[in-house]
Amino acid sequence: MRDYRQQWDQWMKENEQADPETVSSMEKAKREEEKRQEKIIHAFSWGNLLGDDSNNLQRNHVASIEECSKNIEMNPDSADAYIGRALVYNDLGEHEKAIADYNKAIELKPDYAYAYYNRGLVFNELNEHENAIADYSKAIELLPNFNAAYYNRGYTYCRIRKYQLSIADYSKVIELGKREKVIGEPTTAPSLNDKYIDAYRDRAKVYRALGNEKAAARDEAKAAELE
Repeated sequence: MRDYRQQWDQWMKENEQADPETVSSMEKAKREEEKRQEKIIHAFSWGNLLGDDSNNLQRNHVASIEECSKNIEMNPDSADAYIGRALVYNDLGEHEKAIADYNKAIELKPDYAYAYYNRGLVFNELNEHENAIADYSKAIELLPNFNAAYYNRGYTYCRIRKYQLSIADYSKVIELGKREKVIGEPTTAPSLNDKYIDAYRDRAKVYRALGNEKAAARDEAKAAELE
């Protein structure tokens, strides 16, 4: 991944007298590229890209770490470069290395919601639930319609038996899903909008844990209806 933010800054320094139309075109290209890279980072899945062959997967992961490390050497100020390597480390189960790279990405770009979100996923795998919740909350602060962050925070709240908070987050995922599908208002990470169906199922489990069988049955029926 190239660091397009650095390239933009360099272009601006070299073209301070550029006409407004050219600057506007460059700004649009920059925003589109940032969105593209963030989408790649957020949707990253080696299992989907490489298939299920574990030996092939391992070989490609090692090669990818080497490639990502070279990219970091070339672009030491690129948050995207560190996130790319962190994703591979996490897929290999090297969670501490993944966290270290996410930490660096956040240091370089403190407002990068996906860095907090993905670090939260790692903390969850390590059963560091409070740290995971803190990262999901930060991601939501930065991107208020970040449905995947609400979903995973709701799941984490459920794991530590904070059931009312879990219900609130699953309800938010459902709300965002309805807005996307019924009203057409886009939410953050639209590729995960199907999660709102899972939110009905998971909220049903929370209701059942609280002894609210009627609400649980209602959510289960709604999930079945939407499938």
